Amino acid sequence: MNLYKIGIKGVLIVSQNIIKKISPFALPKLQKYLDKFKNIFRLVIL
Repeated sequence: MNLYKIGIKGVLIVSQNIIKKISPFALPKLQKYLDKFKNIFRLVIL
């Protein structure tokens, strides 16, 4: 389970880096959707 959680955290970090690169071009609605998705992901992890 620990390796699984670390893998998920790694994916989140990579996705956050991608979001930071795209964010100047992304719509605010997309950012809100991604934030909701991350919150749901955190609930699943916990």
